[in-house]
Amino acid sequence: MTDHKMVADLHRNRYEAAAAALAPKRAMIDALNDKIAQCEVSVADGDVVARAQWDRWRLARKAHLLRELADAKADLADGQDRLVALHRKSVAAERRAARQAAIAADEQRRTLLRQIP
Repeated sequence: MTDHKMVADLHRNRYEAAAAALAPKRAMIDALNDKIAQCEVSVADGDVVARAQWDRWRLARKAHLLRELADAKADLADGQDRLVALHRKSVAAERRAARQAAIAADEQRRTLLRQIP
Protein backbone atom coordinates (compact mmCIF):
# COMPACT_ATOMS: atom_id res chain seq x y z
CA MET A 1 0.00 0.00 0.00
CA THR A 2 1.10 3.43 -0.72
CA ASP A 3 1.29 6.06 1.94
CA HIS A 4 -1.60 7.94 0.38
CA LYS A 5 -3.79 4.85 0.40
CA MET A 6 -2.92 4.16 4.05
CA VAL A 7 -3.67 7.75 5.00
CA ALA A 8 -6.98 7.53 3.10
CA ASP A 9 -7.85 4.27 4.86
CA LEU A 10 -6.92 5.80 8.19
CA HIS A 11 -9.14 8.81 7.52
CA ARG A 12 -11.97 6.57 6.34
CA ASN A 13 -11.64 4.41 9.46
CA ARG A 14 -11.60 7.49 11.68
CA TYR A 15 -14.63 8.86 9.81
CA GLU A 16 -16.52 5.59 10.19
CA ALA A 17 -15.59 5.40 13.88
CA ALA A 18 -16.66 9.00 14.41
CA ALA A 19 -19.86 8.40 12.44
CA ALA A 20 -20.54 5.29 14.55
CA ALA A 21 -19.86 7.28 17.72
CA LEU A 22 -22.18 10.03 16.53
CA ALA A 23 -25.01 7.67 15.53
CA PRO A 24 -26.62 7.62 19.02
CA LYS A 25 -26.28 11.39 19.20
CA ARG A 26 -27.89 11.72 15.77
CA ALA A 27 -30.70 9.45 16.92
CA MET A 28 -31.11 11.59 20.04
CA ILE A 29 -31.09 14.76 17.91
CA ASP A 30 -33.69 13.24 15.57
CA ALA A 31 -35.82 12.26 18.58
CA LEU A 32 -35.50 15.78 19.97
CA ASN A 33 -36.42 17.25 16.60
CA ASP A 34 -39.50 14.99 16.55
CA LYS A 35 -40.43 16.14 20.06
CA ILE A 36 -39.92 19.78 19.02
CA ALA A 37 -42.15 19.22 16.01
CA GLN A 38 -44.77 17.62 18.26
CA CYS A 39 -44.49 20.55 20.63
CA GLU A 40 -44.94 22.97 17.76
CA VAL A 41 -48.07 21.07 16.75
CA SER A 42 -49.17 21.10 20.39
CA VAL A 43 -48.49 24.83 20.56
CA ALA A 44 -50.49 25.31 17.38
CA ASP A 45 -53.25 23.15 18.85
CA GLY A 46 -52.81 25.04 22.10
CA ASP A 47 -53.26 28.30 20.21
CA VAL A 48 -56.49 26.91 18.79
CA VAL A 49 -57.51 25.72 22.25
CA ALA A 50 -56.48 29.02 23.81
CA ARG A 51 -58.37 30.93 21.15
CA ALA A 52 -61.43 28.74 21.74
CA GLN A 53 -61.11 29.26 25.50
CA TRP A 54 -60.76 33.01 24.92
CA ASP A 55 -63.86 32.95 22.72
CA ARG A 56 -65.77 30.98 25.36
CA TRP A 57 -64.61 33.41 28.08
CA ARG A 58 -65.53 36.38 25.92
CA LEU A 59 -68.99 34.92 25.21
CA ALA A 60 -69.48 34.10 28.89
CA ARG A 61 -68.44 37.65 29.82
CA LYS A 62 -70.81 39.06 27.21
CA ALA A 63 -73.65 36.89 28.56
CA HIS A 64 -72.82 38.03 32.09
CA LEU A 65 -72.86 41.68 31.02
CA LEU A 66 -76.15 41.15 29.19
CA ARG A 67 -77.64 39.63 32.36
CA GLU A 68 -76.37 42.60 34.37
CA LEU A 69 -77.86 44.94 31.78
CA ALA A 70 -81.21 43.14 31.95
CA ASP A 71 -81.11 43.32 35.76
CA ALA A 72 -80.28 47.02 35.61
CA LYS A 73 -83.13 47.61 33.16
CA ALA A 74 -85.51 45.70 35.45
CA ASP A 75 -84.30 47.73 38.44
CA LEU A 76 -84.76 50.91 36.44
CA ALA A 77 -88.27 49.89 35.44
CA ASP A 78 -89.06 49.05 39.09
CA GLY A 79 -87.58 52.37 40.18
CA GLN A 80 -89.60 54.22 37.58
CA ASP A 81 -92.76 52.41 38.68
CA ARG A 82 -92.04 53.34 42.29
CA LEU A 83 -91.31 56.91 41.25
CA VAL A 84 -94.62 57.10 39.36
CA ALA A 85 -96.43 55.63 42.37
CA LEU A 86 -94.76 58.11 44.71
CA HIS A 87 -95.60 60.94 42.35
CA ARG A 88 -99.24 59.83 42.27
CA LYS A 89 -99.27 59.60 46.06
CA SER A 90 -97.70 63.03 46.41
CA VAL A 91 -100.15 64.53 43.90
CA ALA A 92 -103.04 62.90 45.77
CA ALA A 93 -101.65 64.16 49.09
CA GLU A 94 -101.27 67.67 47.65
CA ARG A 95 -104.84 67.55 46.38
CA ARG A 96 -106.08 66.34 49.77
CA ALA A 97 -104.12 69.07 51.51
CA ALA A 98 -105.43 71.69 49.09
CA ARG A 99 -108.98 70.38 49.54
CA GLN A 100 -108.63 70.39 53.33
CA ALA A 101 -107.16 73.90 53.20
CA ALA A 102 -110.06 74.98 51.01
CA ILE A 103 -112.55 73.37 53.41
CA ALA A 104 -110.84 75.03 56.39
CA ALA A 105 -110.83 78.39 54.58
CA ASP A 106 -114.50 77.95 53.67
CA GLU A 107 -115.40 77.09 57.26
CA GLN A 108 -113.41 80.05 58.51
CA ARG A 109 -115.21 82.30 56.00
CA ARG A 110 -118.59 80.91 57.12
CA THR A 111 -117.62 81.44 60.74
CA LEU A 112 -116.68 85.02 59.98
CA LEU A 113 -119.89 85.52 58.02
CA ARG A 114 -121.93 84.22 60.96
CA GLN A 115 -120.24 86.70 63.22
CA ILE A 116 -121.38 89.60 61.08
CA PRO A 117 -124.73 90.93 62.34
